[in-house]
Amino acid sequence: MIKNKIFNVVILLLLLINTGIVTFLLLNKKKQQTQLPHPQKGGAFRFLVKELKLDSVQIKNYEVLRDKHKNSVDSIKNATRELKDSLFNLIKTNSSSDEIVQQ
Repeated sequence: MIKNKIFNVVILLLLLINTGIVTFLLLNKKKQQTQLPHPQKGGAFRFLVKELKLDSVQIKNYEVLRDKHKNSVDSIKNATRELKDSLFNLIKTNSSSDEIVQQ
């Protein structure tokens, strides 16, 4: 009987703690969302230009660097996609040897 009372008290205590934690997380989440800036068109680009107070020459240089980086990332993604596709095609065929798959 005493064990049942202790068990019930522990369960009630755990439920109260869980309810408190969930409430805290939900309230804290709403506060964090209101503090974040709203996304805009060209979000990162505009943000950096505004915060760093870039002049027109710096903006042009930044645009060139951004475009070069995007092109290099795209080419790497395409090459990776092609290599994965060729690997999966080799795996699909049962006649491919381990040496070919390793290459």
